[in-house]
Amino acid sequence: MEPEAVDIPYSDMYAGAVSFRSGSDFQSGPSRLADSPEGSRRDRCCLGECKRSLERSRSMTAVLIIILTGLLIWTFINTRIVSDLAPSNREQSSAPYSLLIPMRNEEKNVDRLLASVQKLSSPPMEIIVLDDHSEDTTYEKLCVWQEKLPLQIIKGRTLPDGWVGKVHACHQLAAAADGDYYLFIDADVELHPHAAGAALASMRDSDGLVTGFPKVPASSFLGKLIIPMQHFLVYAFLPAAAANYSTWPPASAAHGAFMLFTREAYEKTGGHESVKQSLVEDIHLAKAVKKNGFGVHLVNPAPLVTCYMYDTNREVWNGFVKNFFPGLGRSYIAAVLYIAAFTILFILPLPLAAAGLFTGEYLAVVPLLLSVMIKWLSDRKSRQPWWTALLFPAAAAASIAVLIRSAQTQLSGKRFHWKGRSYS
Repeated sequence: MEPEAVDIPYSDMYAGAVSFRSGSDFQSGPSRLADSPEGSRRDRCCLGECKRSLERSRSMTAVLIIILTGLLIWTFINTRIVSDLAPSNREQSSAPYSLLIPMRNEEKNVDRLLASVQKLSSPPMEIIVLDDHSEDTTYEKLCVWQEKLPLQIIKGRTLPDGWVGKVHACHQLAAAADGDYYLFIDADVELHPHAAGAALASMRDSDGLVTGFPKVPASSFLGKLIIPMQHFLVYAFLPAAAANYSTWPPASAAHGAFMLFTREAYEKTGGHESVKQSLVEDIHLAKAVKKNGFGVHLVNPAPLVTCYMYDTNREVWNGFVKNFFPGLGRSYIAAVLYIAAFTILFILPLPLAAAGLFTGEYLAVVPLLLSVMIKWLSDRKSRQPWWTALLFPAAAAASIAVLIRSAQTQLSGKRFHWKGRSYS
């Protein structure tokens, strides 16, 4: 005969579980845990710690949302203050300006640049190109172009001690120029037909310099991360109103690939000779222009000026390592602040958002969305692909890596290398 089945509640079965302690007596497991003061305290501590951790996470999220919302508004305002360079009815087709171009090992860029110069709607009164001891076919290509354009080709002098190569080349170009305006451009630039005329038209009566950050296409992965960061720093952090409407030197930005000076302002500041040792001569020249009482008009030339800066990951790395720490004034304090700010504001939101999605704290995703929106505003202004904003945490991390390497080079006493030359 089969024994009669008896239904026993699961809770009663669990309560019947026993544990053996030191070979003495049997005691029900749950009763022991429930009655143990140590177990209760441990449970309460665990619960309290989880609660405090959640509160800290929420507080951090709230602080990030406040800061990033403010930065988003600031960036939006800056992108409106910095006006786009665009064709204008005020273009000065007869303005006497000199187009000045330094070149060193630029054989791959000569044809593209000079073909665009040939199409300018406001042609320069003179085009002066300096070949700075190129080791490729730059000079030969320039000679061919002399049959198509009224080029004046200068063979650069030997680089003196205490000078940076490009700065010395620009100094020689200015000494040979006769225009009322000096338009310095890099050899890797391509000009829209209205670029020069629009820049001249944007020159205000009080201005000594018109400059801005061109569109910079990137073909390498590291380039897509780091190159747009130079525009981001301007639009997200520069006080653009002070940059454009005051002569306060600290509120200055410039890009050496496109700088239009009045002759008066250039000569009064001492020109490139006054910044002969600078690796970031563009910024130092802009500050010098302001110190001498002239205005600097920061524009967005991206619609009309394209600069093909670097082709490979190595070129991107070496180029920004050369400029990054010097661009911060070689200040270790500024470098530490940059690293801390970019880590907290632009890298931390990614793991915070991931944790929020995992735990159901969806508000934690907002800081990441805000940071991407800030980057998108900058990328949109500088004509970068929209999807590069999605790589922002990686871009911020890459920029920190470049800065650390740049500062480390300075700290170790090593020299910065570029185009076969080295600088301290």
